[in-house]
Amino acid sequence: MLHTQRIAEATGGMPLILKRWLPEQICFALSRVGGEWEELHLRVGRSCSVTVAGENRRVDIALSREEMDALVVRLCDGSLYAHRESINRGYIAPGDGIRVGVCGRAFVERQEGGTELLGVRNVDSLCFRFPRPLRSVGAPILPRLRAEFPRGALIYAPPGVGKTTLLRSLAQQLAGGVQAIRTAVVDSRCELNDGAFPESALLSFLSGYPKGDGIEIAARSMSAQVILCDEIGNEEEAQAVLGAANCGVPVIATAHAASVGQLLSRPGFDTLHRAAVFGVYVGISRRAGEREYRYDVTAWEDA
Repeated sequence: MLHTQRIAEATGGMPLILKRWLPEQICFALSRVGGEWEELHLRVGRSCSVTVAGENRRVDIALSREEMDALVVRLCDGSLYAHRESINRGYIAPGDGIRVGVCGRAFVERQEGGTELLGVRNVDSLCFRFPRPLRSVGAPILPRLRAEFPRGALIYAPPGVGKTTLLRSLAQQLAGGVQAIRTAVVDSRCELNDGAFPESALLSFLSGYPKGDGIEIAARSMSAQVILCDEIGNEEEAQAVLGAANCGVPVIATAHAASVGQLLSRPGFDTLHRAAVFGVYVGISRRAGEREYRYDVTAWEDA
């Protein structure tokens, strides 16, 4: 069965893949929620909710502590130890491009200059984010992005607009077709490589790598002609993007921001701007329930 069918086919609107992990009674309650699911939030002792087209739909069923603990173990394929580092960073990646956000009681150790997160216990909430079926978006801006090479592009929007969906589609279009180029995707949270890409695509995935390390390896060891990376945000990652640019490899990245001004006011991004690493800044938006993207393209010279 095709990947998109495994994810999208449902009883009601519920992705069938959830039956692998969730108790039967939870699945029954959730199966009544229709539409194309974007997120599922499960909580201990509080109502669950499903996000469809940006709308939160409450489901009047709550997980017990025992059900939540068992669910977390199943998501980790029986080994919490193997997933401890990603849990400490706030997520579990069980496969098929699904990312599950994790929050609970954190245990920290105070150190000089800050604190270190040692672990998370008593998980209280999980947020399932589902990959949308791979579809062709980004075609209106793709020629502009190619024209900027060897400079890259930075795509920005508030959370939930669809930056990851756009990045996945751009990866397919850049790595496929008659003008295919070697494309490396730094997938640190294991949510971009969901098995939906055609076998002919010239794609290499660096899954689970820290973003800075993944970008450096893609540029220096994988001979990538373009690097895609989701949600860069700190100075270390910005320095890795700068290093790739100095190697002549364009980076197409995404970041959380509502405007170019807000983006460039953050540490690290002003450094990348002064170095002209990104030829364009692309803001994306969509109206509620709308599938097509709106693009606001700002040239480096005008930012």
